[in-house]
Amino acid sequence: MDNPLIYWDIAIGVYFTLAIVTLVPTLAAIIQKIKLNPDGDGYDKSVHFNEGEKERLKQHYSRIAGTLSYWKNRTEMYRSFNNYSLCWTIVISICTPIISQLIGKGNSNWFLTIMATHGALILGFYRGFKIEKKLSIFSPRRIRIL
Repeated sequence: MDNPLIYWDIAIGVYFTLAIVTLVPTLAAIIQKIKLNPDGDGYDKSVHFNEGEKERLKQHYSRIAGTLSYWKNRTEMYRSFNNYSLCWTIVISICTPIISQLIGKGNSNWFLTIMATHGALILGFYRGFKIEKKLSIFSPRRIRIL
């Protein structure tokens, strides 16, 4: 590698690779369905309920299992994209002023354009899909203090 300008081509390739690899968990959360943890034998071993109440608890759980699964899947999808967005916008905002000082050498202008476009797409999707709002709605850790 006698030509130092080729380093920008390598940087672009590494950037694309990292952007795609770090997006995989978000795509997996969108495509895959997360399974609920099994309900276990807590109902059967409980001394606080009689047999009829235990049966009603099992039936109630089986009715709400679909809703619980939906909420768990949505939470994971929004949490994953929120983390992706947060990490990449921090990296892009730190690197942009540094790389802008190197404009004019090799493909540095392309690298900066790719980073800025990636950041704009992330923020556009984040705002357009209202990820922060939906994450707070679906998150099981949401606690309201009155």
